[in-house]
Amino acid sequence: KLNTIDVLLFMFGYRTSKMRQGKLSEIIHNSAQYPDLDECSIEVHFLEIIDLSGLNAYSVVPNSSLVVAHTVTKSNNSWYTLNSLSSTYTEVQTLLSSLALMFALHVFKVNPISTP
Repeated sequence: KLNTIDVLLFMFGYRTSKMRQGKLSEIIHNSAQYPDLDECSIEVHFLEIIDLSGLNAYSVVPNSSLVVAHTVTKSNNSWYTLNSLSSTYTEVQTLLSSLALMFALHVFKVNPISTP
């Protein structure tokens, strides 16, 4: 149901109207093969890197791994984790903003195009 931009918007807490959904639970996959899924989750893995000379050359900063997860249930409950520890929307937003990651998301935000 979701494209890559929608997944990132969901991950970082944008309203479902920005993702073309009425409510959070509508993003849970529902098909003949999987009709009764109770929840969905997304994890985004980050590493801090140092650019090196050369094409696609970089070095990973030790102990810089960050995993942000967002889960939603059929009953429209939603929660976040940071490196598998319970977190809040505000904590996630604050951390990502401090790392300048929210700016990157705003740059790539796509507005829907209406067709006749």
